[in-house]
Amino acid sequence: MAHSTVENSRGRRGDAAKWLIVALLGGLTACLLMQAGQAVSSARAQATTSSTDGKVLVMTGQISPDTFGCYLVDTTSGTMCLYEWVPGTRQLRLMSARNYTFDLKLDEYNTTPSPGEIKKLVSTSRRLDGAANR
Repeated sequence: MAHSTVENSRGRRGDAAKWLIVALLGGLTACLLMQAGQAVSSARAQATTSSTDGKVLVMTGQISPDTFGCYLVDTTSGTMCLYEWVPGTRQLRLMSARNYTFDLKLDEYNTTPSPGEIKKLVSTSRRLDGAANR
């Protein structure tokens, strides 16, 4: 009988040690996952950054899955440009440039629903709401 009591106490200590190891490994895994998540978050934050001096806005970002570049927006002249970073040549290549001054004067272009349709929907909705509240 004394022999089984000693075995039970050893078994309990062994079980406790196993659970302690499992808990420690779980804690280490959680810490590693949190650090990996922070590394991914900071990498994403670095993928798109911007800077401005009040006249030219500069932004870096991903153009396509394998391509990164730099966007410039000159707020004074109303011009925007896109440059692609070409890793093999370590150079920037101008991909496009556009003056957007007149674009901003359009009420609509290539969008649905049109602003006129939205205006009608809002007007109809307000009339229905007003009739329901009476």
